[in-house]
Amino acid sequence: MLWLWLTVLLVVFGAAVNGESERQTRHDSTTGPERPMGQRGAVVADSTPSRVKRG
Repeated sequence: MLWLWLTVLLVVFGAAVNGESERQTRHDSTTGPERPMGQRGAVVADSTPSRVKRG
């Protein structure tokens, strides 16, 4: 049971790291032809930290 828990924890951690790295890149990492930011149809890919409003 411990190994299952550790495996799940590592998968979730990897997904979080992947999501954060995708959020901070300006490179179009979506599939298909290159499109400018705001027209990619991907919420995370279209909102880099410089475009996110801070509260």
